[in-house]
Amino acid sequence: SILARIVANLSIPASELGVEGPERPVAVAAATPVTTGSQRVLAEARAKAERDHEAREKAAETIAPKKAEPKAPTAAERKAAAAKLAAEKKAAAAKKAEAAEKALAAKEALEEKKRAKANPERIWVQVAGGANEDDLPKAWAATKAKAPELFVGHKGYKTPLRATHRVLTGPFKTDAEARAFVNQLAKKGVSAFPVTSDAGQSVTRLDAK
Repeated sequence: SILARIVANLSIPASELGVEGPERPVAVAAATPVTTGSQRVLAEARAKAERDHEAREKAAETIAPKKAEPKAPTAAERKAAAAKLAAEKKAAAAKKAEAAEKALAAKEALEEKKRAKANPERIWVQVAGGANEDDLPKAWAATKAKAPELFVGHKGYKTPLRATHRVLTGPFKTDAEARAFVNQLAKKGVSAFPVTSDAGQSVTRLDAK
């Protein structure tokens, strides 16, 4: 009688019983006697439901995309990656060197511009010279002593010339003015000639000692 009451309260879905129709539970009547046949039907229905559930789970696992396992690179791929990295490093180094060269060129150009501004192209008269820079003031003083009246208002300057130095006076406004001064010095026995300094060429004041 206890088993009869339990069976009377069971509701089995039609799909589990293999019956086509609307999805609603099929009630087992309380008056249905509990027999060996009924127990077999219930057992088969539950077994089928379990099989269907397992089949659905397996189908879901088959359909669901599996995450691909990372593939180890081959020797060729590693070699190609190393070559690419080396090429990138080489390109970066070349780009850095090019930038450094451009920066250096720009710096030199700026310095040259400053030198040109401080020392523009000018016309001078060279009156002496010498390899020893310390002796240049003496050479300037000796030249002035030969024609002191002509050097009034004129100052001495020096500029390097390869392994020697020039002793200059001036600057003069024009080449004609410089040549006229050279002719005056020649009359006094002083050898001289016009010289034009390039823009940026260092010409510094020479103080007599």
